[in-house]
Amino acid sequence: MEYKDSKVSSVNQLYEPTDGKEVVLQSSASASLFFEWESAKAEDSGAPLYEVVFDKEGGDFSKPIYKVLSDNGGSLSYATISHKTL
Repeated sequence: MEYKDSKVSSVNQLYEPTDGKEVVLQSSASASLFFEWESAKAEDSGAPLYEVVFDKEGGDFSKPIYKVLSDNGGSLSYATISHKTL
């Protein structure tokens, strides 16, 4: 079987957290932050995999400080990340 790397559209819209939202991190084990974004579209109609990537302010994401797959192993267009991880 030959693998073909299909093109995937960019994600241009972040729904949650809203722009400028202040987050106060809590030490509670159950505290989490919900991220949600518009779905990407794959050229071959397949399902894209998503990562949430963090970088320092002013960074270019070439060496991110943290990456995590979205919920359900990267298949969903949202991620729940614990405050402890953040």
